[in-house]
Amino acid sequence: MPEMRQVTMSEAMRLLGLSRSTVSRRLKDGTLTGRKHEGKWLIGLPVDAIGVAPDTPVDLREQVIHLTHQVDQLTNQVTQLADERDYLRQQVDRLEGLLESQNVIIQTMQMTKQKALPDPTKRRSWWKRFSGWIDPTADVDGMQG
Repeated sequence: MPEMRQVTMSEAMRLLGLSRSTVSRRLKDGTLTGRKHEGKWLIGLPVDAIGVAPDTPVDLREQVIHLTHQVDQLTNQVTQLADERDYLRQQVDRLEGLLESQNVIIQTMQMTKQKALPDPTKRRSWWKRFSGWIDPTADVDGMQG
């Protein structure tokens, strides 16, 4: 059985972060245990539940509670950041895939463009180009006429 510490109603409210009515309701339904001593409630809290030893000074207890709260907040932030990192990694992977497919398309288009261009080693003379422009049916090499 865990070591129990008897605290007043206001101390239990502060340590548990609950309102007076919530602490009272939990006493009634048995979630918390307590007894009345000289007209005031003494509520039993496990020492490990509040995270401090029974003989710890109040200022130090408040610091421990504050630091515990900060650790919880930072743990939540770390979890959120890890989730965001995983999401961003997925986005990077998706975008890298899209970029790769776009590169394949560009390379295909460049090869098609190269095939469509005339062969620079078989360039026609200006006379053949000119005569083909005037009369595309004329056979300039054979000089039929």
